Amino acid sequence: MVLKRVNQPDVVLGLIYADKGQAGSMAIDERELSLLRTLRNQAVMAFRQATGA
Repeated sequence: MVLKRVNQPDVVLGLIYADKGQAGSMAIDERELSLLRTLRNQAVMAFRQATGA
């Protein structure tokens, strides 16, 4: 996740990471992907609120 600010350098906030024990065994359906996007958006909004961006 990157916080982009006008006339200021971008700030790398973090990364949402998922893993499985066996390569190629992870499958994310549309509902799970939607939930991950929601999680990402909420995290970005929280960082924006905390930084006043």
